Amino acid sequence: MTLITLTRVSEPTQGVRHEHTQTKCVWDDQNFGIGTLYITESVVVWIKDGSEAGFTLTYQSIGVYGQTSSNDPDQALFMVVDLNRTDVQIAKQANGEAEENDEEDENPTASVRFFPEDPTSLPFLLSILQECQALNPDPEDDQADDYGEHILMEGNISDLQASGDWYTHETMDDEVQLSEQGRENLERIVGTLNIDQNGGDQDQSREHFMEED
Repeated sequence: MTLITLTRVSEPTQGVRHEHTQTKCVWDDQNFGIGTLYITESVVVWIKDGSEAGFTLTYQSIGVYGQTSSNDPDQALFMVVDLNRTDVQIAKQANGEAEENDEEDENPTASVRFFPEDPTSLPFLLSILQECQALNPDPEDDQADDYGEHILMEGNISDLQASGDWYTHETMDDEVQLSEQGRENLERIVGTLNIDQNGGDQDQSREHFMEED
């Protein structure tokens, strides 16, 4: 788990596709409370209510994102973030050193969850996020095609866990790569889901994921 410190963030004014108030943010296990989520054409911004404190994420830093099951009582928009590609401020320990994992990870990641007051807004938030990320192809990815490098994957999370694979698609040849910590973060999110194991309404038991190609 990587602890961060909220920093001063200005409210975005350009390319704002959606502004969502009354949205709780949880970064790994840090509950930052209620704030406003801004989904813009270039970045995702969250600012805590009653302050100018928050954080900004570029789309290139968002490795995986999706919506938790509609069966889950605490539905959220979640992301797994590559910390090497963000400007977030890592929290300092008492000795002034940055917080570190027990084992150094060359690809540190963190899970971020956004809980809107009205969970029925999640499909809309996910669609806006998908549209904006498509506008920001990764310059480090030389395999991006005309459709962008982010692929929408659908499936039952419990089935994906049981198979040992996170994603399946009949036309997908490349393996999805996540760091060990990234998988742990995703597993922690998935582990909180309330999945219908008896094959209930298929539309309600599907999860939506985005992963960089």
